[in-house]
Amino acid sequence: MQNARTWKMSAAGTTANGFISYGDKADYYKVTLSKAGKITCKISKGFVGDLSYTVLLPDDMTSVRSGNIEGKGTADKKISESFTVYLEAGTYYLRVKPREGSLTSYGIYTMNTKFSTVTNDSKANNDPRNATRLAVNGCYANGCLTWQDTSDHYAFRTEKDGKIELNVKKNFSTVMDYEILNDATLTALETGSFTGKAGVYTVTKELPAGSYIIRIKKHASDEGTYSLKVADKAPGTPTIKKVTVKSTKVTGTAMPNTSVTIQAGSKTYTATSNASGTYTVKIAKQKKGTVIKAYAKNSLGTSAAKSIKVTAK
Repeated sequence: MQNARTWKMSAAGTTANGFISYGDKADYYKVTLSKAGKITCKISKGFVGDLSYTVLLPDDMTSVRSGNIEGKGTADKKISESFTVYLEAGTYYLRVKPREGSLTSYGIYTMNTKFSTVTNDSKANNDPRNATRLAVNGCYANGCLTWQDTSDHYAFRTEKDGKIELNVKKNFSTVMDYEILNDATLTALETGSFTGKAGVYTVTKELPAGSYIIRIKKHASDEGTYSLKVADKAPGTPTIKKVTVKSTKVTGTAMPNTSVTIQAGSKTYTATSNASGTYTVKIAKQKKGTVIKAYAKNSLGTSAAKSIKVTAK
């Protein structure tokens, strides 16, 4: 580790070449991150035996991520393995070595890496008493769950009894856990997991007026970025940009991550607004004067409809 090769990180990608031999049974690469980020690495081996890799914390050699590249690779036919890891700012090491017990794990390998920074709330919000404040019906908060940062806390307050909607955009395909806590007692009022692919998830909960904590938790080794928002009202009326007889889509704005329904003549189309609040719906070409209606909907209600007419140009 003291003689580790510097492993340079860039968004464009970098390549490192290595060689494992009988007299050189491990290579170390030093990684220094000034910001939290996502590392995507592809290791390709050009030999028959198995190759092992491990991402390590430098203080106690703790393994953050590890794996083996198995299979009958050759110099002409390489076998590859890819992994992704999210890490806080700091120093790390990547170790590449023969798999334990293998007598043929020697040869050339290539390592291709890409790095991108992520929006990551301060690790201070790991504690519910240092929770990031969320305004109900306000902007989205962005966070990242990593090996070292396994939970984030967000505080919000409702001024009236009724339903709230927790809207979460999960940017990774594995599992993420959540809890809604009473702020005073930290008692869990709602627990669950978002288990599907990357996308938008909503949770609706009936709550009395008061203060609450949302805890976003890392599930097992699953990690990645997310954004969340709390709402206690139905979405407002969406907008629609001009539609002509040549148009094949309808665009406009609505509450972010909200279901939008478009009625064009006798046909109905649906889409979901993105995190910035814009939406696009593909439609068939319409005749001049056809009425186009748009309305938005979430678990708390449906907006009033916005109407326009198709124009000649």
